[in-house]
Amino acid sequence: MLGGSTVDLAGEYHLVPSRGDADVDLPQYRGRPYGLGPRVPMYVVSPWSRGGGVNSQVFDHTSVIRFLETRFGFHEPNISAWRRAVCGDLTSAFDFSAASSDPPPALPDPRADARRAAAIRHQVDPQAPGSNNERAPWQEPGVRRARALPYRLEVTDEVRANGIRLRFVAQGAGAVFHVYDRRTLSQPPRRYTVAAGEQLEDEWTFGASDIYDLWVLGPAGFHRHFVGHRDAPVAGLTWAVSGQRLTVSAPTGIDDLIVTHLLPGGGTTEPAGLSPGRHRWHLRDAMGWYDVTVSRKSDALFRRRLAGRSDDQARSTISDPFVISHPRSPESAG
Repeated sequence: MLGGSTVDLAGEYHLVPSRGDADVDLPQYRGRPYGLGPRVPMYVVSPWSRGGGVNSQVFDHTSVIRFLETRFGFHEPNISAWRRAVCGDLTSAFDFSAASSDPPPALPDPRADARRAAAIRHQVDPQAPGSNNERAPWQEPGVRRARALPYRLEVTDEVRANGIRLRFVAQGAGAVFHVYDRRTLSQPPRRYTVAAGEQLEDEWTFGASDIYDLWVLGPAGFHRHFVGHRDAPVAGLTWAVSGQRLTVSAPTGIDDLIVTHLLPGGGTTEPAGLSPGRHRWHLRDAMGWYDVTVSRKSDALFRRRLAGRSDDQARSTISDPFVISHPRSPESAG
């Protein structure tokens, strides 16, 4: 297995042949993990979800069952430990402190319109778009209201004689971290499942060039990037994200560290020196989001990028303000 897990993975691997699908359930598929499958949109319509907010916590089809578990106090034994650790129970999609006593609006009766539409002769039969008129997807500009999430994640590094060691930590909720070795992108990433309140470590050995370049991705925009050379470590560079504050501690003896911040909507701040000691930045202006890069004047290779969001559980936030949104093209504006 490429990666590791602090959670029991029983029931998450395809070990038993499916007799009803013998024509497509080939032997080479045996032993592979099921995973969560492709993500699909979900609408939550409730008096406690008004406002058009978004929620980027990881959910799957078992999350609906777990929501019912939470509400009615029963336990579904067929949900695996891994899915319980990785997926939420949908409660973060609601704000039960802001319930409204207003009755929901009455929905119109669609039956008359349906009968009238069915009586129209020679109705158009629209076809799916072909390859000649497909357009690149676009994203609406701006940000949306977003529900606060339980994630409090961190990944830190330690450069050793033979490799770089990463420590994965999950608080508040469990998470899966994907680590891409950018020196060997032909290989699949390593994946690490860390249950809430636990941590996990693993090491990457240096290649012939003695260079490491690891890209770590997690849920809800979490990102860490570690780049450098074995012979140029920066021991003692640490960071922490807590509440609405990012703290970076620069070690003594190194006076050429530089820090830059990505600005909401694109662009970066001017590079600023990072003197030895502790430096703090408040995240209120970006509603808990941050994207900071630490580099060195004397080492063009060295880089530590810290990006993600820190949620205040007492209030909602916004969707990623650092995403550069492009308006609809004139061809697709319709």
